[in-house]
Amino acid sequence: MTYFVNGLPVMNTDIGIRIHGGSTRAFESKSLNLYARSDYGSSTIDYKFFNSKSDDKFESLVLRNSGGDFRNTMFRDALNHKLIKSLNCITESYQPTVTFVNGEF
Repeated sequence: MTYFVNGLPVMNTDIGIRIHGGSTRAFESKSLNLYARSDYGSSTIDYKFFNSKSDDKFESLVLRNSGGDFRNTMFRDALNHKLIKSLNCITESYQPTVTFVNGEF
């Protein structure tokens, strides 16, 4: 996996990848699970993806296609998590990406 910010590579690591979820398989854009394993080289993905979090090491990440909102706004889940963050409950972080697998969009 190579992660680019403003067109420049900032992180490059070997990872495992699988399709995430059930209904996403029917969409053109899939949700993807990314896994770090010592078998691939490192047991963590080391990068600070989310400015609002202190975490900079991850064993896995999910690249979500926005689920049931895929053909509409594509940010409804992210907005809802941001709106309830002050309620002191578990929320997901959000970082928009453009994803290519083996060079294909």
